[in-house]
Formats: sequence, structure tokens, C-alpha cells
Amino acid sequence: MNKKIKTRYPNYDVMVVGSGAAGMQTALLLAPLRVLLVTSADQLVSGSTAYAQGGIAAPWRDRDHAGLHRDDTVFAGAGLVDLKAASALTSGANEAIKKLIRAGMPFDKDERGDIALGREAAHSQARILHAGGDATGHHLSHTLDRQVVRAAHINILSKTEVLGLEKDPNGRFNILLSEVVNNNECLFTVQIPHIVLATGGCGQLFDITTNPADVRGDGMALAYRAGAELIDMEFVQFHPTTLAVDHPGSGDAPKPLLTEALRGAGAKLIDEKGSAFMAAIHPLAELAPRDVVARAVWQVWQRGGQAYLDCRALARSSDWQVKFPTVDKIARDHGLNPALSPLPVKPAAHYMMGGIKTDLEGRTTLSGLWAVGEVAATGVHGANRLASNSLLECLVYANRLARSIKKANKSILKQYDNKKDITFDLPRLKPIKGLRAPLKKLMYETMGLVRDHQKLVAGLESLERAGRDVENMKEIEDISYKQCFQFHNRVLLMRLMMRQALLRTESRGGHYRSDYPKTDENWARRLSVSRDMPAWRYNQQAIIDAAE
Repeated sequence: MNKKIKTRYPNYDVMVVGSGAAGMQTALLLAPLRVLLVTSADQLVSGSTAYAQGGIAAPWRDRDHAGLHRDDTVFAGAGLVDLKAASALTSGANEAIKKLIRAGMPFDKDERGDIALGREAAHSQARILHAGGDATGHHLSHTLDRQVVRAAHINILSKTEVLGLEKDPNGRFNILLSEVVNNNECLFTVQIPHIVLATGGCGQLFDITTNPADVRGDGMALAYRAGAELIDMEFVQFHPTTLAVDHPGSGDAPKPLLTEALRGAGAKLIDEKGSAFMAAIHPLAELAPRDVVARAVWQVWQRGGQAYLDCRALARSSDWQVKFPTVDKIARDHGLNPALSPLPVKPAAHYMMGGIKTDLEGRTTLSGLWAVGEVAATGVHGANRLASNSLLECLVYANRLARSIKKANKSILKQYDNKKDITFDLPRLKPIKGLRAPLKKLMYETMGLVRDHQKLVAGLESLERAGRDVENMKEIEDISYKQCFQFHNRVLLMRLMMRQALLRTESRGGHYRSDYPKTDENWARRLSVSRDMPAWRYNQQAIIDAAE
């Protein structure tokens, strides 16, 4: 359905979409360019950053260095890490930390007054910086928030989401947005030279996830529909230890996370009999790469047992409340005392290694479109992200991206007619609420910790049926265009992820196939996908045939 929509917000150089660490840091570093920062949140902070209990990895001490950090990143990434991307990340780490210190980030200190450093899985050194113990994400969000609200070059547009990106015949982006005004949806359009997507991952595609409700993968879907390439879409990281309790309220609420720093400090994974099981699975035991630990926990549940994180010794120590106040509160809010009993845990979808394909400066394959943070796939994480590299990536790559946009920015606003209404093809409204929960459950079962050909084919067939069901429904009036776009984005990404998982007939990092359990060096390559690739890539039967 074509509809002309009013254009607003002229005279901006850059639109940044998303207000987690990547979005806020990018917006700040773009000064003096004029930035329109779009966030779905009521105020400012959104996305996964504020939920991050882990810290920020950096080779901060003299005995550590960027090369060691890079090597650990490459090792964890299971053969698919881009070496240049990893080098750019680790060589920029300490400068990113210094910028945060100057901004007032309250990093934890040791008894000598130096920044305290912890160790997490697959790191060869203690190089994790925390703030407020396990509240690093909270402190980082609010450190950046304070700067953004004071920044004269940034205009914050809250309760607003981007629904569509289209290039006109002149190569300009038309951007469709939905703003909530007095509980009503208001559609408008914008034309801006540079668009930065910092919308986070896609954990809410799964019914068990650590990601908040607004992390649905919409940025990836927007980029794909606009013609940009996505890459590494089969690689999803599951956090091994989320608290295995029912969460009251919204089905989109994130599962309570129990930080990996607990295992770094000595907590043990045990089964229902009290037996520690990680030492028999990997020489690093609890500090093995996340994909190994997550599958080990999942296997305990699959055989009908129950996995626990035993923090009792830690919780009885004098510094428990200093190091792990968030974990302690989470446990007690659910009626558990970590000093007296082990905490039941289950893996949850946590981090997307794949996303929008970018270079080392955040450029996508579509001119004028940029991406940073979890929504972007620079190649730095490969098939399995190294712990605490995600917040670091937001900071380091925001700096690289902002620097490149400022170099590239030519005063081309005069080319943009911001008074002209723009025609967008809007979807017909469909009732979708009853389908969302079953699709999320399907995604966890199909694209979860262990995959196989039969599950993936059945999952694709279920998505096809769901699509037909939606098309056969009658139109209704009590649903917003935003909800409609979000549903179609969800189904699109599920299809793309399942298809790419079918194509990769091996096991590597976050992608584990029980029918292809070994790593195959013939698959030591990254898989891209875009709407303009040959049609066979999108023919379901052809993909199934190719995987057999």
C-alpha cells in the first residue's frame, strides 16, 4: 500500500539509530557534525549495554599487550576472526579506556588504588575492567548518557523507531520512522546523508534470551531490505549461565544473567548430584570458550538433569557484595541465597556474532549506510566472541566510524529536499500477537545450541506456514505499522539464519551441527547474504539440496 508521508527534521548531517554504548559513543564522537539520535526508549538509554554484568577487556597492565589480547580473540573465534579487525580492536582498547576515565567512568580499584583487573573465559591474562563489580554496563550507559544529554550537537528523538530505508533514483536515503505521541503512532520521513545503525543484536528472536525486549534484530532486517549484505548469520552465542527460573510478566523479559566473572573467580558448574562436570569436557574447565561451556550445560538439561552454578564459597567471602551485588540481588529476588545453595542455570541466546557486513571503519556494502556495535559484523568475533570484547568493540569501532564519517562528510545537505513528502510502500496490517511466542520457541529449538538438518528444514517449513497464515488473515485496525514491520523483520531474520545454518555443514564456534560434529577446514570462510544475491540462495528447496 503506497502512502505519501510528511518529511521532518531537516538539516542534520548524521542519523544514529540506537542508544546503547555503540550509538551514544558514536553520536558523541561525531561532533561537531549535527546528529539526530533516534532511540526507542522513553528517555535515552536502551539496548543490551545496561544489562552487561561482564566488564571491558583491555591490555591495561605492562605484562599484557595488544598482541596477546588479539591472539586470545583469534583463538576464541574458531578460525574465522579477521586478523586486521582483531588488531584494530585490541590496539585501540587502552585509548578507549582512557576516554572513559576522562568522562568519569568509575572503574573498580584494587588495594593499591590501581584499576582492578579480572579474568574471564579464554583470556590468557587478567584484563577485564569492571565498574561497580558486576554493574559495568549500568555505569557505562550512564557515563555516556550524561555526556549525550549535554552535547549541543546531538538532538535526541525518543520513543521512535526506524521502519524503512529506501534509496531513491538519485542515490539518497529516504528513512521512514514511527514515533509514539500520546500513545498514538505517528509516521514521518527524514532524508539525511549518513545513517549509522547501532541497534544491537537479535536475542529476542529466541524465547530464552538475556537480551531486553527492544533487541529484535530490526537493524539487520532494515539493512538487508535496503540492499546491504549480512554475514555470519549462523553464529549465535549462548550464555551458559542464566538463572533457570520462571520470569513473571512479559514474555519478552530477559532471563537473569549470572556473569562469567563468577566462574573466573572460582564458581563451579555442578549437576543435580553435586558433581563438577566441566573438567572432564575441556582442559580449561569453567574457563573454556563460551560455546563449549554452554553446550555442556545444555547437555545436562537434555539428559533430564539440572545444572547449577555453585557460588557458595564466593558468596560467603567478605568482598562478595562489592564484586557481585547484581548477582546477589537477582538471586535473592527469586528467593535464592547464593551462600547457602547452588543457583540453577540454563543457556540463553546472548550475542550475535553475525550481522551487517562492515569494513574496519563501519562502512556497510551500501554507500551512506554505516553500522557499529553488535548489529555490525566486522569479523572481530569470528565464530565465537571472546568474553568482554563486546563493550570494547562498541567503543573502539565507534571511534573509527566517527572519524571516517567526518572525513567523508561533504556539505551535501543542499542536495536534500526536506520539504517534499515521500511515498513509502506500507504493509497491510495483520494480527500477529498469537504467532510471536510460538516462533520464538521454534527459534530456540531449531537454531539453539545443537542444530541438525532435520530440525532446520522443519523450522523453515514452519516459517513458511506462518507466512501463509498471516497472508490469509483479514486486515484489522488495532495494530500499528511498527508492530507489523517488527513481525516481518522477525520472520525474515529467522529464515536467513536457518538457511545459512543449513548451508554450513560443519561445527564451528557458536554453530554446532550434531549431524556434522567436526570442524571442516574447507568451511573456514564467512558466508554473506543479501537480497540481490542469485535467486537460488533464497529458494528453500535449492538450499536444502545444497546442504544434503
